[in-house]
Amino acid sequence: MIFLSLPREIQVMVISRVSSIGGLAALSRSCRSIHHLCDMKTRERFYQIHVEPKDYSINKTFDLLMDILRNPKLGSYTNSHGEIHGTFIAQALAAILISVSPNLESLEMTQPFSVFSGFYRGGERPQEDDVHFPLDRLLRRANANPASIAYLQNLRKVYMIVNDRHSDDRFYMAIDFLECVTLFDRLPSIESISTDALCDDENGEARVVLEPRSSNVSRIHIHHSALPTIFLVSLIQSCKVLREFHYTIGGRCVLGGWTTPFNARTFIKSICPHKDTLEVLDIDAERNMRYFHPSYFEENRVDQEIDKEQRALESDDDDNDERQMIRHLSSNSGSLKEFRSLKRLSVGIGFLVYFAMGVRGNDEPRQPCLLPEALPESLEYLCIRGYEKGKCKKWDTHIDALVASFVLGSSGIKEITGIEETIPNSEDVEDPDGDKDLLWIPRYDVDY
Repeated sequence: MIFLSLPREIQVMVISRVSSIGGLAALSRSCRSIHHLCDMKTRERFYQIHVEPKDYSINKTFDLLMDILRNPKLGSYTNSHGEIHGTFIAQALAAILISVSPNLESLEMTQPFSVFSGFYRGGERPQEDDVHFPLDRLLRRANANPASIAYLQNLRKVYMIVNDRHSDDRFYMAIDFLECVTLFDRLPSIESISTDALCDDENGEARVVLEPRSSNVSRIHIHHSALPTIFLVSLIQSCKVLREFHYTIGGRCVLGGWTTPFNARTFIKSICPHKDTLEVLDIDAERNMRYFHPSYFEENRVDQEIDKEQRALESDDDDNDERQMIRHLSSNSGSLKEFRSLKRLSVGIGFLVYFAMGVRGNDEPRQPCLLPEALPESLEYLCIRGYEKGKCKKWDTHIDALVASFVLGSSGIKEITGIEETIPNSEDVEDPDGDKDLLWIPRYDVDY
């Protein structure tokens, strides 16, 4: 094995760069000398650490922390950290662990500040010497000036836990997700932030509008959630570069029984600045796009119905910053074909046809076209949800042309799903007690 001929210090350096614990385990089994260098028993003990506000967890974490302080090399073994229910002691330990774990790449956590949305806004921010939430303080300071700290330099992925074991798992739950984004979005290696089962807070006026083009986050994954379009737009417009965007509804019930409308026109305009970078788009929310009913396509009334729905939702009480953000988007224009880096697209049939025709600045008339002519050359995978042959003649015309083009091999698409067999659109659960099999159940890496 060539690897064994390398100097020992080079072998150690190579092993230290392997972030996957599974990859290290496989490498350690290759021969006895490498097994000794990998020290798998110790690595597995420190690789993934979960901190909870319980005596046994705090004691265990404290012992791990003392071991790291005695031997700082052990801190480099920590790759993943989870923090559940942020009480002061648990947060303090988590903060110290993060500060001594330079190779930390992923973080799973609950909201690390007050559960009251807007705790840090409207004069509620505590004095500088008042530390209510140590982990929150650590993250804010690091994000404000990443170049001045040694930790969190390698953090790539953050998962915000919305639905924990104390939540009612029948309903979407609210956290101050946009404020949570501001804890990580300027770190040098950050790539993705994700969550599940999220809904917007009832206290809408407390919702923060993120600064445009300020975030290093490029991949956003929000599944099984119910969010207003303006919430998603705020996330998107904050990204310097957007490479992946996933948003799906379903698996939970909305408190009060109201659906959360999704404005396709506003959403498409929000992603237009990322035509050259967006690689993956997955939107499964067509059940909440009533204006994409087949009859509206047949009667060419889709745009009128979108206008009608938008007027019904507008209010003089809407947040001024949010209104300004929407006005800023009004001149954006673009169509599916202009997204030159898009490789994977998963959307409903109505959204697909609408996206293909594009949106124009100040809502100018859109030009009709067939799907094969409207797809970007970069597209490799297309998933169409909700299509049933015979349901809408206009949809059938598009799909027939797409199939013919695909069979002839005149496009670069390698796989299309949702034509021969219908893929249903996700939808909110109306009766969570009677339809428990439709509920999304979270699965965590740790049994707490």
